[in-house]
Amino acid sequence: MTCARFALNLRESGSLHSNLRESPRLLNAGSMFIGNRLVSQAVVRHGGVITHWKCFDHRSCMSTVFSNLELIPRNRQGEKLPSGIFKTERAFFDFVIDGISLHSSMACKYDLTSVLWINAPVPAEIERCLRRLLLVDPGDLPDDRVSLYVCAECGDLGCGGITVDIKVHGDAIVWSEFGYQNNYDENFYDTDFFQNFGPYHFELNRYRAVLLSSLPVNRKH
Repeated sequence: MTCARFALNLRESGSLHSNLRESPRLLNAGSMFIGNRLVSQAVVRHGGVITHWKCFDHRSCMSTVFSNLELIPRNRQGEKLPSGIFKTERAFFDFVIDGISLHSSMACKYDLTSVLWINAPVPAEIERCLRRLLLVDPGDLPDDRVSLYVCAECGDLGCGGITVDIKVHGDAIVWSEFGYQNNYDENFYDTDFFQNFGPYHFELNRYRAVLLSSLPVNRKH
């Protein structure tokens, strides 16, 4: 049983910010016998994404649904707490997947910001974060996991952070197994809160383009 996509994510002009949360729409479908095999094909539209697949056995017709990743600028407000301690104001890019902010849904619980700071004190660190997210460099944890959200004050994983397992599968980047951990205690690893998040599949070329779009912003400073 073989299922092969032969044209993936052909984006319509001007549709990069389409709402991918709308229901998939079947544009065209059909089946025919070639020799003794039933061959089916269909074109499905989901938001601004068109997926075209061919299947050689109707029992195994499946197609990867890619999530839409965006980087949205956000700001952690600075303030003086009653204890006299100051919270640092921090601008950063939030990871938004299919319209859902990961900062709002998971990171704000721990008062974390993403690793992609805007106007970072050390711009080179942002490039190192991007290289890990792009799998150019190894992860920043002993188990090769990659940090997504870190301490808003210092950015150090020793304070604890939200991490993810990132893998390449064919033409997709997959984020899965979200957790909260640090970089020095292998027994400090919480996954219970993150059970409803992921796995998320991103089309490889668009994933790279979205992440690299944050570089010009940081290089301006």
